[in-house]
Amino acid sequence: MDRPQGSGGLPHPAASAVERPDRRTGRQDHPARRQTGARLTLRVPLAKLPQTPFSRRGLRAGLMEFVARMKKQSGPIWAFLTQRNNNGAARVGLAATALVAAGAALSFALWQPFKADVPPPTGALTAPSDPDVTMPLAGFRAAQAQKATKATVGDEHPDLAVSPDDLAVLLHVTGRHAEAEPFFRQVQEITRQSLGETHPDYARSLENLIELLKATGRHDETEPLCRQAMEIHRQALGEAHPDYARCLNNLAGLLRAIGRRDAAEPLYRKSLEITRATLGEVHPDYANGLNNLAGVVKAPSRNDEAESLYRQALEIDQQTLGETHPDYATGLNNLALLLDTTGRHDEAEPLFRQALEITRQTLGETHLTYGNRLRHLALLLRDTGRYDEAVPLYRQSLEITRQTLGEPYPSYVIGLSTLARMLKSMGRYDEAEPLYRQAAEITRRALGETHPTYAIRLDSLAGLLKAAGRHDEAEPFLRQALEIERQALGETHPTYARRLNNLADLLRILDRHDEAESLLRQALEITRETRGETHPTYATHLDNLAELLRVTGRHDEAESLLRQALEITRAARGETHPDYATRLNDLALLLKAAGRYDEAEPLYRQALEITRATRGETHPTYATRLNNLALLLDTTGRYDEAEPLLRQALEITRQARGETHPTYATRLNNLGNLLDTTGRHDEAEPLYRQALEIDRQALGETHPTYATDLNNLALLLKAAGRYDEAEPLYRQALEITRQARGETHPTYATRLNNLGNLLRVTGRHDEAEPLLRQALEITRVTLGETHPAYATHLNNLGDLLRVTGRHDEAEPLLRQALEITRQALGETHPAYATRLDNLAGLLYATGRYDEAEPLYRQALEIDRQALGETHPTYATRLNNLAELLNTTGRYDEAEPLSRQALEITRQALGETHPTYATRLNNLGDLLRVTGRYDEAEPLSRQALEIARATLGETHPAYATRLDNLAKLLSATGRHDEAEPLSRQALEIARATLGETHPAYATRLDNLAVLFMTQGKWAEAEPLMAQALEIYKAALPADHPFITQSQQDLATIRANLARE
Repeated sequence: MDRPQGSGGLPHPAASAVERPDRRTGRQDHPARRQTGARLTLRVPLAKLPQTPFSRRGLRAGLMEFVARMKKQSGPIWAFLTQRNNNGAARVGLAATALVAAGAALSFALWQPFKADVPPPTGALTAPSDPDVTMPLAGFRAAQAQKATKATVGDEHPDLAVSPDDLAVLLHVTGRHAEAEPFFRQVQEITRQSLGETHPDYARSLENLIELLKATGRHDETEPLCRQAMEIHRQALGEAHPDYARCLNNLAGLLRAIGRRDAAEPLYRKSLEITRATLGEVHPDYANGLNNLAGVVKAPSRNDEAESLYRQALEIDQQTLGETHPDYATGLNNLALLLDTTGRHDEAEPLFRQALEITRQTLGETHLTYGNRLRHLALLLRDTGRYDEAVPLYRQSLEITRQTLGEPYPSYVIGLSTLARMLKSMGRYDEAEPLYRQAAEITRRALGETHPTYAIRLDSLAGLLKAAGRHDEAEPFLRQALEIERQALGETHPTYARRLNNLADLLRILDRHDEAESLLRQALEITRETRGETHPTYATHLDNLAELLRVTGRHDEAESLLRQALEITRAARGETHPDYATRLNDLALLLKAAGRYDEAEPLYRQALEITRATRGETHPTYATRLNNLALLLDTTGRYDEAEPLLRQALEITRQARGETHPTYATRLNNLGNLLDTTGRHDEAEPLYRQALEIDRQALGETHPTYATDLNNLALLLKAAGRYDEAEPLYRQALEITRQARGETHPTYATRLNNLGNLLRVTGRHDEAEPLLRQALEITRVTLGETHPAYATHLNNLGDLLRVTGRHDEAEPLLRQALEITRQALGETHPAYATRLDNLAGLLYATGRYDEAEPLYRQALEIDRQALGETHPTYATRLNNLAELLNTTGRYDEAEPLSRQALEITRQALGETHPTYATRLNNLGDLLRVTGRYDEAEPLSRQALEIARATLGETHPAYATRLDNLAKLLSATGRHDEAEPLSRQALEIARATLGETHPAYATRLDNLAVLFMTQGKWAEAEPLMAQALEIYKAALPADHPFITQSQQDLATIRANLARE
């Protein structure tokens, strides 16, 4: 049966369809303090443009009012606008023309409209409001500016380099990297020819090219240019100059970005030392350097060192700026971020709140920095599972961004995506979807449909659709995002690998495994080449590929990859990092699937403890860890240990995500499954129904998860003998799966199988067989003939053939299932024990006891080692072997096994469980056969009462108990007591199974034998004749039941003839 397992809860990090906004804002990302060689580009909405002429002189005049406003609004913008050229004159880069013209497409809304002092020349183009024509106009204006400059200063003048540089920046920031690169290189060459390769301006031209190469992932080309620029500044300005310190800082940032933290650290330290020597240790810039250094040493093994640096920087800011200064708030925020990422949420939260309050008092509640502080606090609340508190703060932060920067600003778009992701995590898909679509549309209009950022938005939207089960809608978005990244970044870029991974994850869900594997291996190879085999992202891709291999039954291959991923994560992140817990969890999941429970359990427990320490006991991920450990305990029959964990996971999920979230429904399902397994059907059913209703409202009645919920409820109803209620649910689940996933999907095969088993139980063998054969064929085509699921379907069809007496057809199927399981899972796996037991059952039914016994014993030993001697399945194995010994007259050997099975079942499932009733019944039958009627009767009556209380008086199992007690009473000559019981059993079978079912024939047969015992031949004859006809219709001609009934009917008729 396919119950939701709830394993892993959270998706693999690399499989996440949305980008996480950079939370490491604050000083290291503050534009006024950041050390970078990239030029600051000015971005203003098109509607707010001055009407400027195309000449440089006219541009300067036309922007004077604009410059005055910028000086008031932003120090960094003012610093950019007042750069000095080589003649010492203030100038404004032509980015203030080209990028301003592109502003509507980029839509970076910051300032109020203004008008230039100098009117535009006749025929000058005015700024259109349509963003679709903005980019061509921007390029046209840049070209016109370059032409005017060339005419004024000549072909070789350095100022001529400004125009292509500005155009290059425009193309670069809009994602048109291939077009931007020639312009950057043109600037580099003009500067080289005019100023030489040792001039600081040449170094700056290199730094602009470096930014483009970094953006396109060409790190091998980037590093030598970084070093060249740094060397130019060293020779021209000296190693004590701030510009040289900046170059050191930039190179360090590059090395850090590509994972070479060890190489980055000494550069940060050297930059810091220059700042110390020139400005002193109590200067704010020295605090800035400490922050940068803290960022690179920040790692699980060195978090203490990073914390010390952050605290030292904070102390400097406290002394130099005071505790009410915005930069002091930034220092608090940076320290809080470190504490947050290391799981010290209780320490981080008051610092976030203090930083928030300082910012509120100094900058106001409408300031962008205040919005950022709200965002950081909201993310902490989200990470600790306090979604109800997080969402309103994040909405407030988003609104500040919208009012301050405008809706097209990147921070606003990222905020929309993050809020959508929160709502998605809460199962509020209807609220999340329009936010994802809004973010995608803004990005499309601003950057175009070929920009990598648009690919990110499409990918995020696809992730929501995938979560909502709308796979057909998700796939085209994922493929579009993949193609955009391929054209923009190339097929060797790490981001392209991420897109491959996300598409592969969808294909895995759809069971298109061959397509998924190819993409996952490609993503893995890209990551290996670009980031190396020790990078955490490489570990993530290994993990994702391993998951696919696990699903397809290739456990040995999967285990090797998971262990490699675990070791990489340990070395890179440390053994206390949440990612390490995820790796442990995934490896444990594989070991559990392979039946290696003793190895899996300590890994689950270690992952649980790491999550508790880093995220707290109220976090949804902690609930997932509890759930996974509980499922292992459930599998190994330790129900008393599993139940409180499942209930704790349920409560955490309820508080964190609410009672309407699909994850809460999954928790209800898992708890319901345990209650169902332990015979507490009355407790399990309302949980199943509650889960069904939650998923109906959250996901809709066409979602595959809703089909799973229907299936689970149907399984319970089937176990309770409520077949008429179960069948429509099975059929509804089957139809939903057919429409959602198609008739060739393995899950559709599972639905067919479940319906087929119900039809088999109710004796509708002719209807059941084609469904089971169809399920078998689907599985063969989709998963192959070596997959464990194929073995399961072979086994189920074989069991139907066995029940209908077609033993010659059943045996090869059961043997094939056994061999597949042996090769796929090994000879020590519980599933292999099940296959042995089923084959032994067939051999037992055909009287081949000598062949059956060693198989029963082998299955018993496997389960003893794998599950332990207290597991209910081990009790089943004991029971089956005891039945064979009983049949072969070895009563002394059978009885202790039967009693041991009874005691194990009592302790594991309790004295009110239907399986305990079965064990009582079987021991009672053994005692009856050996003539110990006084001992047998109380056991038979106890079994009858348990069946009545748990299953009801209309269940077929209750009819079996009545029939068995009737046989005991008849054996002791108490025919008057036996007959009403036998008749009641007959009526139950007729009402529940119908008059054509073999079990109904058995009840007729038993009642007829009761009359034969009393010599009531006339009453016995029609019953036996009816039973024989049913047997002939339902079973093969050579079935033992038919043979025995024919002999009994002949005896009856012979006696009637003598009367």
